[in-house]
Amino acid sequence: MKDAFNDEVAAMAVETPDGLPIAAAFFILYGDEVIYLSSGFTREYKKYGAPHLIQWTMIKYAYANGYKKYNFWGTKPDPNNGVYQFKQGFHGEEEELVGAFAAPLNIIGRLYLAKIHTREQRDL
Repeated sequence: MKDAFNDEVAAMAVETPDGLPIAAAFFILYGDEVIYLSSGFTREYKKYGAPHLIQWTMIKYAYANGYKKYNFWGTKPDPNNGVYQFKQGFHGEEEELVGAFAAPLNIIGRLYLAKIHTREQRDL
């Protein structure tokens, strides 16, 4: 990440007292916003709330350093979606952006793309 984004990337981890990592996350510091890119945690230690600690620490960092937005990145707005509930717990404003979506292709779509792209382009 550092090679691609230089100083515009941040990583944070939470460890147990004996150094065992229990949660980690990556962020991109881009323009006037901090973008939450990816994270993970050890389910065994879920009850300690390490992902919440990481997010809250980065939100405070963003505020203290003059960033105007803290972008949790996309999630499906569904009350049964645990990731959505987690993000809603920080009481931010939901902003819908056009242009970022996933479109799974059926067999017809894959055949069409195979016809219009060379093998080298498909393997990128």
